[in-house]
Amino acid sequence: MRAYDPRFRTPRVQLVFTGFMGPDLMVSDSVLVIGIDYFMGSKAKYRPDVYAYQLWRYTPQALVPQMLFIASEPYVKSDPKDRTLLAEMINYGKGYLFAQTMLPQTPDSLLIGYTGKQLAETEIAQDLVWGHFIDEKLLYETNPNKKIRYLGDRPQTPEIGPRCPGSIGRWLGWKIVRYYQDNNPDVSLKELMTNTNARQILEASKYRGQTEQ
Repeated sequence: MRAYDPRFRTPRVQLVFTGFMGPDLMVSDSVLVIGIDYFMGSKAKYRPDVYAYQLWRYTPQALVPQMLFIASEPYVKSDPKDRTLLAEMINYGKGYLFAQTMLPQTPDSLLIGYTGKQLAETEIAQDLVWGHFIDEKLLYETNPNKKIRYLGDRPQTPEIGPRCPGSIGRWLGWKIVRYYQDNNPDVSLKELMTNTNARQILEASKYRGQTEQ
């Protein structure tokens, strides 16, 4: 983190047993509170009362990637006037890229919560995902009820298909941002994080649903 932000100060870490009555994870610039009973993993006697598809985030391996994603929030700059789905997708993508850069050996699955099979299938079918966003004119959609279908925490995205995982807009935003980074090597991570022009990032990424660069 200090390599990115020399002013960064390591927050104080506080482990608490919440009895599943308090927050699972809180990150600020001064303190990191971890509800340790949430993150005991699959062998724990008691597990958080969440849906099965959400349990991935309550494993020891997923703890640090989630902390880094949350820690990215102060660095991800956005245009408050841009309420489009694309802008929110790009912001998620920046957060995932930030965490990925800080933890380069971390599997994508631990960052976004897809299984290996879901990731592989989504990669193969990303032209269909992209085609759906274009055909339905979703990129510049501002209706919150429509945006949540593609950004919200869901087991699937049935609007695209029964095998399409949830939060597909977050995954697509991450894909766009990664293509932007690959196609603009002279742009630093900090410059990308502070770029508030979502449309410019999309256009400069040259991403159009292709499976290979």
